[in-house]
Amino acid sequence: MQTQSRSDALVAAYIEQNPNHPDKDEVRLKTYGVSVWAIVGYWKTSTGDLADVAAGYDVPVEAVEAALTYYHLTTAPVKSLMPAST
Repeated sequence: MQTQSRSDALVAAYIEQNPNHPDKDEVRLKTYGVSVWAIVGYWKTSTGDLADVAAGYDVPVEAVEAALTYYHLTTAPVKSLMPAST
């Protein structure tokens, strides 16, 4: 289990508001531009292996951890952006 400070550090290091959609609750991975909802959706339909998800998007495992941490901290905004089938 992650500590609160590690969770905060991951989110701060990897998550940002999507500048292309500043009026929405849409966030993405800094540098990589991958939406958090895309990472979460891939993770939910996969084996749950963070390394597989990271490889699928060509991002570090820590970035996937950050996206999932953000998702767990703020489930409602991310869920509202996810397609209904996930």
